Amino acid sequence: MTPRSVGDLEHRLADLIQSVGGGFPVSRLRDNIATQIREIEADDAAHGLETTPFFTFAVWREVAVFVVVARELEMYVVPYEPEDEWALVGRFEPLGPDGIDELRDILRRDFGKSGPDVHVELALAADWLAG
Repeated sequence: MTPRSVGDLEHRLADLIQSVGGGFPVSRLRDNIATQIREIEADDAAHGLETTPFFTFAVWREVAVFVVVARELEMYVVPYEPEDEWALVGRFEPLGPDGIDELRDILRRDFGKSGPDVHVELALAADWLAG
């Protein structure tokens, strides 16, 4: 699904989060992801590097949202059991931001994600992330 407006994106994400039984407010997700993206881009700039495609993720109240930042944003929404939160984080953090292929493999193999739940064009993503 490719949303056409910030409102479409927020409704789609809210529906996806609700469909997996989570209570992750879309505004909290947006703020969390925007902060992580800014931190990764600032770190790259501080080291004189060009930012290349990367992924980040946020977990909250039984929902994990993985975001690949490349030519567009790819967003994957997956549920998890509350007692498994640290195991989930521990599984994905070691991949590092550039572990996109490994991320996609795990999401496909272990979570049944053949592709992103949402594709977001970068211009729309920038509008959404700006809040």
